[in-house]
Amino acid sequence: MKKYGILSTLTLSILAVQSFAASNLHSLDDDQMRQATGQALLYMGTTLGTDIDPDYKNKYGGGTSDFNFYKMGLQADLEINANIKKLQLGCGGVNGAGGCDIDIENLALSGVPTQVKSDGTPVWNYTGATDSSGALINERASSDAILRNPFIEFAIKNPNDLATREMAGVRLSAEGIKGYMTAGTYNDTATSTLNQGGINTFSGYIIVDQTAASAKTQAAKFGLTEDQKIYVPVYAALDWSFIASLQARRTAYTDVSAMGSSKPSDKGVSASTLTSDTWGINIASLAVNFQFPQTVVTGNRMSQLNLKVDNVPINPIVVSAKDGPIYVAMDQSIVTGGLASIIGLNEVKNATFFMGLADTYSWTVVDPTATRADGTKPYDDLTTAQKADNLTLARDLYNNNATIKAAANSLANGGTPTDIMKQTAANNYMGCMKGGAMATGSCTTIDNLYANVAVQQNFTRMHNLPIAKAVKDASGKITGYDFNKGFYLSLQNQKLRWPGSNSDDIAQPGWWMSFSEPLNFGKLEVQKEIPMSDVLPQVATFITNFFSIQDQDASGNPLYAVSTGSGITKTASDGSGDSISMDYKSTTTNPNAANVVGAVPKNQVLLGNSGAQKAAQGLPLYVPLGSIDIKGVPAVMQLSDLPLSNYQAVVPNCYGGLKFC
Repeated sequence: MKKYGILSTLTLSILAVQSFAASNLHSLDDDQMRQATGQALLYMGTTLGTDIDPDYKNKYGGGTSDFNFYKMGLQADLEINANIKKLQLGCGGVNGAGGCDIDIENLALSGVPTQVKSDGTPVWNYTGATDSSGALINERASSDAILRNPFIEFAIKNPNDLATREMAGVRLSAEGIKGYMTAGTYNDTATSTLNQGGINTFSGYIIVDQTAASAKTQAAKFGLTEDQKIYVPVYAALDWSFIASLQARRTAYTDVSAMGSSKPSDKGVSASTLTSDTWGINIASLAVNFQFPQTVVTGNRMSQLNLKVDNVPINPIVVSAKDGPIYVAMDQSIVTGGLASIIGLNEVKNATFFMGLADTYSWTVVDPTATRADGTKPYDDLTTAQKADNLTLARDLYNNNATIKAAANSLANGGTPTDIMKQTAANNYMGCMKGGAMATGSCTTIDNLYANVAVQQNFTRMHNLPIAKAVKDASGKITGYDFNKGFYLSLQNQKLRWPGSNSDDIAQPGWWMSFSEPLNFGKLEVQKEIPMSDVLPQVATFITNFFSIQDQDASGNPLYAVSTGSGITKTASDGSGDSISMDYKSTTTNPNAANVVGAVPKNQVLLGNSGAQKAAQGLPLYVPLGSIDIKGVPAVMQLSDLPLSNYQAVVPNCYGGLKFC
């Protein structure tokens, strides 16, 4: 069918009925009219503008009181199955050369699917026929969309004034539509770029239904670039037998340039203790599950769909010694001046820094039942020791997490080991391990990381546009389709709100396509892993901010240390067993008091005697930082042009093996 096929079909059908009526009907007198019964094929109606929105003029600069809407339609079901190679409307003119209000390639309109498979693929099969392999035969080309009572409607401006009366718009629609619309011929996967045709530009109104989304972040290296530098206060309590003792306050920061020209083994780290002899902290791949709220997308000549959801929680990120080191520099050595020469040391300002005790490693629970696309299981790739770690961590997390425990125990066969691992993995939990046991407190945990997720999705990737109303069960699964009362295609020379449309559906000048029923895209399963290159610099800033928080007194006043007075002592531990007495001497809440030597940090890296001695000699440091709570301003995660799952797979509206016909 040519690109204006739908318009032509509906318009010619109405005109044909008019022609028939003009040549075959004759008048009836009153008695004859009383004896006649039946239903008219043609119907007409008028809608006054004031019935739509009395405040239209104030909102949109034009008054609906200046309009009447005249409808002419068929009281019948019109069945249609159509393929349109290229639908281009409103091209050129004010839109410029090559610009179109609506530009859609490979547009197909058919009947609704008979079912939706578990992976989201719509299925058309009415007869139960199968091929030689037993698969259901695609019978979409044998189906028809149903337009119930199709009509054409005119917007007449100033209908009561002969001098200024004009037609301001026309639209095509139906009292009910039950069909399925697709655009394009192929849905990209994670490894292909065969996306062909589809929605190039779109002017209109779409409601995207509340949509669950699942994605995974890419594994990444943290701390290797200038925008990922962190700054932390260090407190070292050094007691070198009877030779020297001191308490040193320093600032440590990531030494990016030094890591660029060396390896950890060059800095006194045994390569045998490393997964790889490279710098940077490994950040494991994380599952990110969230829901986009119901979103209205409306505008002229749009080429992309914009979705946004705020405050998506990201599970705690566990960092262990095995995840790798960064190289840090300090603003000055732990031991300086004459004391350094007394104990025979140079002033060492650098150290290889691990965010966990020696021999710790992080682990993310693996679901033993999960399978890849080829049918293999990631769980089967684990060694015997790793499988033991997987179960150990899952059990510990299960015993300490009421949500996981309740989910596993609710299963028919109770909380078996497989159930526990499955439920824990579903929540994407990580843990700190050492020697085959969970070692909480021996690693660093980045807690309360949230992300504002924004997706810019090119319209060419949105293929399935169900213009029928989806019927769902209690779980949200589509079980069938019913008539949709709100799809229309219109042309107007000014802003208009057509009768029966949603209150925020304001058709703009030019061609306009409107979908009033929420479009259901199923679950958006992002098949490509999300790069973390934009998020990690933000995490570095959050970590630095965490360590810049100032300690306070009981009244909430910030504290400053001074260089005189007997002072107060705080006792803490660096996690390795060293007890540290942090003598801040006297403290004050007055930053301008005499002898102020700086703010007292609330969070800091603590080095007891053992750690301080290693730092003084430039030896590797294994220091867990505990929980780094970076709750506050969320990170921003920008996603674009994501390949989507089979909910957007295009099923050809053709006989045989053609993708489009």
